[in-house]
Amino acid sequence: MPKGGYDGRILRVDLSRGTIWFEPLPDDNILKLFIGGKGLGLWYLYNLYKPGTSPFDLEDPLIFMTGPLTGISPIPYANNTTAISINAVTGYTIAA
Repeated sequence: MPKGGYDGRILRVDLSRGTIWFEPLPDDNILKLFIGGKGLGLWYLYNLYKPGTSPFDLEDPLIFMTGPLTGISPIPYANNTTAISINAVTGYTIAA
């Protein structure tokens, strides 16, 4: 069931195990606090990242996220995709 423009679920892919599954979106409070694809992607990175993980480790999350306006809005550039991960140079979060 769609939530606030989102499809209502997240596609998760584990390349090391070769598994794919869907999970429900976080609750509405999270969607309001972390707005858009970049905000929600950063929330997922914060919750999935294990301290001390190198940007080159297999456990380092690589997140591709779209925003709530993707596919439903005539607004130009509302259909972008954001890639979120840990920057290999600085070790800090990067969302581009």
